[in-house]
Amino acid sequence: MHDYTKGAQEILQGYPRGRRELTGVIESLFSPAKTYRWFTEAGVPLKVEDDGRVFPKSNDAEDVVAALLKAAKDAGVQLSCGTKVMGVQQQQEEGNFRVVVRKGGEVQRMTAAAVIVATGSASCGRDWAQDMGHDIVDPVPSLFGFRLAPQSVLDGLAGVSLPDVELTLRDSVEASETGAKKKGKGKAGPAAKYARAAGVDPKAALCRRGPIMCTHSGITGPAALQLSAYTARALADFRYKGTVSANFAPPLRAAQVIEAFQAARSGPDRKKRVATGATQILTSHPATDDVGKREALSICGRVQEEWQLPKRLWLSICESVQLPDAASWADLSDAHIKGLAEALTQAELRFVNRSPHKEEFVTAGGISSKQIDFRASDPMKSLSSKLTPGLYFCGEVLDADGVTGGFNFQSAWSTGYAAGHAAANYVLTLEEQGAIG
Repeated sequence: MHDYTKGAQEILQGYPRGRRELTGVIESLFSPAKTYRWFTEAGVPLKVEDDGRVFPKSNDAEDVVAALLKAAKDAGVQLSCGTKVMGVQQQQEEGNFRVVVRKGGEVQRMTAAAVIVATGSASCGRDWAQDMGHDIVDPVPSLFGFRLAPQSVLDGLAGVSLPDVELTLRDSVEASETGAKKKGKGKAGPAAKYARAAGVDPKAALCRRGPIMCTHSGITGPAALQLSAYTARALADFRYKGTVSANFAPPLRAAQVIEAFQAARSGPDRKKRVATGATQILTSHPATDDVGKREALSICGRVQEEWQLPKRLWLSICESVQLPDAASWADLSDAHIKGLAEALTQAELRFVNRSPHKEEFVTAGGISSKQIDFRASDPMKSLSSKLTPGLYFCGEVLDADGVTGGFNFQSAWSTGYAAGHAAANYVLTLEEQGAIG
């Protein structure tokens, strides 16, 4: 889960897809605050990290599992481990479901008045729903890093952490194929269109700010993972090839950096070697001193109190503009200054695939939200199928997913709670009506 002290509307900003649909469930039925209380009362003390993620104070996930198992046992839930569900079918004449399972070498058939599909990203849950007439939004990967093409400014920087970087996706098929900037104004690219359809500000979807980590194959870290999440469907359309623009000193722009470097060329630092670093130049000049005391605009909202430009990155930037190793600030030409400023604030990072590491991979896509009742006001309808009475969905099988930081866990807790209560109320109502024994 994510920081329970934040309001529901702030939490909902962490969902690139499903934000509108999850609003009632997270606001009214099982909010982060209620989730926090549930686990605390179940004997799992929690702690909130600086970036908003919530963990057991013990740092042991087994404590969470144990609390859930105990709660299930106390409620009289019967668990059948080592059992594979082979299929779920609606029996319209009987008004119930036939569930086929295999335990060991034995195939068993059972009936159920209600079924909750909570199969995560596994294809079986989508297959059962499709067999019962539901539409499926094709699943695509989300929350991954980027494999970069050779000869980027980050080559050879594996292991370097950059605490505050602004990543912007070039949003056009042309840019994804050639690296060219999109031509024409007012034409929304695929990523912007997908974001708008999901109720997300396209500018926020295409530009994410936060920490990144350089790896042997490319980049990962919160900003990269968030960018891949908000643009997951467009990146799939691009076949995971395109260009990301990186600003290594946000919120500065090239013009501000050029002004600071021009001042350094004729100022007290003019005889210093450029390769020794640019941190002092960027944090002391009036045009750029905001870089030293700005608030990061990432989802975690942390304040970077003391900004430093990593030396290995700066050396790579200097090499990218073919700056002589011994060059001083006084030696810089206008072309050198322009090149350094652009490499620092709008470096082009060509990516050729997803990162080979699994990281926090989740699936974007699932059961069409148009065919699921997300109303929080009806005690029997929340997370129910609009096509098949008694059928409920929760978790990652829904077409709703979040960014890294506990948002996908919160969706699972909230939708699981809502679906469980609604299904129980549905069955109890049938019993009261004498429809089932």
